[in-house]
Amino acid sequence: MTGQQLKELAAWLKDEDNREAVRLIITELKYFLKHARFRKISGHVRFGIEDPYTMGRVLSLISIFYPVYARDLTVVPQFDETYIEGEIHIRGHIRLIHLALIIFRILKNKQLRALIFDGGTDGSRKK
Repeated sequence: MTGQQLKELAAWLKDEDNREAVRLIITELKYFLKHARFRKISGHVRFGIEDPYTMGRVLSLISIFYPVYARDLTVVPQFDETYIEGEIHIRGHIRLIHLALIIFRILKNKQLRALIFDGGTDGSRKK
């Protein structure tokens, strides 16, 4: 993300309605991860970000989950160019009722519905 995009994101998050929408998405993501029951994750991922500061931030976020994927998933960072490549295999169970509930609760929120279908919270479609 560029500096301008980060400023726009920060301005977007200052709005209380948008904060509520982000809280809803985080809550639904937690619900999904709890009910998805991933049994096994394996593979390898190579990614690069040119900016060392951004790479450090990404690696610090990834390191939180290191105990979960340490044995079976290889993550290789590169600092010279921006790209992502790899292959990840996930085994587990996902029940459609849980996905349907998540979609229903997200679409029930007026702000998120406007963001998804209209392209913004002000109701104007972006072109």
